[in-house]
Amino acid sequence: DDTPGRASTLKEHMPPSHHYMQGWTPSRFLHWAGKVGDQTKKQVNSLLLSREHLEQSYRACLGLLGLEKKYGKDRLETACAKANRLGIVSMRSIKNMLVSGTEKMAEEQPQAVGCFRHGNIRGDTEFH
Repeated sequence: DDTPGRASTLKEHMPPSHHYMQGWTPSRFLHWAGKVGDQTKKQVNSLLLSREHLEQSYRACLGLLGLEKKYGKDRLETACAKANRLGIVSMRSIKNMLVSGTEKMAEEQPQAVGCFRHGNIRGDTEFH
């Protein structure tokens, strides 16, 4: 596609900062993620599938896997598990969970209207 502003996949158009990624493969990221845990591997797989071109997801995968150094395997795995449960595919969201410490907090379940009986709610027999 020659549309201005669109991503280019030609190697000669790749910025120098991306050249170090040329030898990388999805299996390399998945293998690394598998060393952290199954949930991290699942999140990396989702990141790899989230972009039109694999190479565009490599930086997000690198960022996600790099979080292990600062937060450890257990916390990263817990954050990825929560993200996977919620359908979140985002390194930034996982990082935010780890920074705020919310990866261990249970997700709030939405309350259905009318589930609770109290004095202000009339039952179905009250209407004609």
